[in-house]
Amino acid sequence: AVVLGGYPIVTGIWVGFTNERVGGVFGIVKTRFIGLTNFRSIIEDPLFRGGAVLILEIAGAVVAITYVLAYLQASLLNMDFPLRRVVRTIALLPMAVPAVVVGEMFGYLYDPSVGSVDGWLVRLGLVKTPQFLPNASFRWIWIAIPAIWMALPFATLFLLAAMQGIDGEQLEAATVDGAGWARRFWHVTFPGTRGALAAIVPLSFAAQMLDFDMYLALFGQGGGNLASVGVNIPTVYAYQNLSDGLMGRAAATGDLVLVVIVAAFGVSRYLS
Repeated sequence: AVVLGGYPIVTGIWVGFTNERVGGVFGIVKTRFIGLTNFRSIIEDPLFRGGAVLILEIAGAVVAITYVLAYLQASLLNMDFPLRRVVRTIALLPMAVPAVVVGEMFGYLYDPSVGSVDGWLVRLGLVKTPQFLPNASFRWIWIAIPAIWMALPFATLFLLAAMQGIDGEQLEAATVDGAGWARRFWHVTFPGTRGALAAIVPLSFAAQMLDFDMYLALFGQGGGNLASVGVNIPTVYAYQNLSDGLMGRAAATGDLVLVVIVAAFGVSRYLS
């Protein structure tokens, strides 16, 4: 397992420090070690910096909103009510939808010519004419919505399992002592599920940093408007370099993403 998992990772990291190419528009050259050249070039590229800031905004929003919504949804699904199993199944259905389909679906919804989002914005008086994302400053909110829709079922399932592992006698004792729902949640449910936070936060953050197919599909539809305001997240940036045959630059982009993900896991581990 160490060899199968470690060898590709180490090789990928190493390629980021070389000028390796696989043809493309720049041709083939002899692979050699070039140190931090790729990293300096990438970090100095305003297109990469803009995309990196954007994905950090998206990841932060997805993690925070998903965690809150997942707690509410898991608390509801943990209650005893008619058709609970049916409702649970419906709540978890987004897990069965491929990411590329989600990107295509929201891309059409955001498309100013055929999508419904612009129509609702016009009806609500938020915009005067169909022109999706009139303010590029808030583009990350719209991009985060499909990511939240995809991430919510997993977080809900994780928290629901943690809630069901809480000793029922503790909740009963708190109820007998006169504790309301809020106090039972804060003093019993939340401490009992706090360990799930240490897993959900870094996993959700890493998923957003590494997500590619959903975002690429989204940018390809109504995302044409998104791309026009500077959307170029690191995975898409790496894909563009890879398409040009620049293996070294693509790997270096992946190395930078890996550093951020490892740092996120370290922070989560420390907080837990």
